[in-house]
Amino acid sequence: MVLYGDAEKRKEILKIFIRNNPSTTHREIRRQLHLKPERVYLGGMTEAFREAGVEPPRTFEMKSKEKRKKILIDYLRKNPNVGTHIISKETKINYNSVFKNVLEFYQEAGVPYLKEHKIELLLRDKEKRRQMILGLLRENPAISIEKVIDITKTHPYTLFKNIEEMYLAAGVKLVAKGEKIRINKRKRVIAFLKNNPLATQREINRECKTHVQIIFNNGIFGAYELAGINYPYQRIPFHGAALKDIKKSMHHHDLKVMV
Repeated sequence: MVLYGDAEKRKEILKIFIRNNPSTTHREIRRQLHLKPERVYLGGMTEAFREAGVEPPRTFEMKSKEKRKKILIDYLRKNPNVGTHIISKETKINYNSVFKNVLEFYQEAGVPYLKEHKIELLLRDKEKRRQMILGLLRENPAISIEKVIDITKTHPYTLFKNIEEMYLAAGVKLVAKGEKIRINKRKRVIAFLKNNPLATQREINRECKTHVQIIFNNGIFGAYELAGINYPYQRIPFHGAALKDIKKSMHHHDLKVMV
């Protein structure tokens, strides 16, 4: 690499800076002094620290592109499931300085790129993204906008004027945000009950972070009914009168449902 025309002057500035900042980094020098150490000293950071009379805190060997590429590829092959940010952190090498893009990196390493489908999602045309969103709404009208964005990797409001237009295009009834929350909470409770049929109301509220008595008609009994599970009366040590009142309440509820 060609040295600066005023390299000698910059050497003095760099040596003073290193003496005052013995733990400095290549990046910090470039940011603070607006110079590249390897264009002041041919030996780069190692020579600069030696000339300043300061013990370097690490090895400042400037790795060639091929060497950096080999380090990255070797690390990826040994750790095929880690993210690129982890690879850069562990190797101290940014893959973008060696490869054109992440796909080239994975291809040269011979490792399948698991996030390739995300790129395919981004490359879809407008109509395909629109139909994907409408399909999600038809399948689950109570789905949240956040979930739609997460699945489709598209913000609905870039394709639809508003939420009303989106539901109208899907041909399903608009579900208000508050009702969506109630529906999704009920789904969580029902799924929990199916796996824990003897759970108490307190346990359900705690695990599902809700209040069963508010989100279900007829409270806990309504939750068990929708889950298709018989309410475990035998588990609760009610007195006879209390149990009779509960069964009576359930009977009235059944009659209303039949009507």
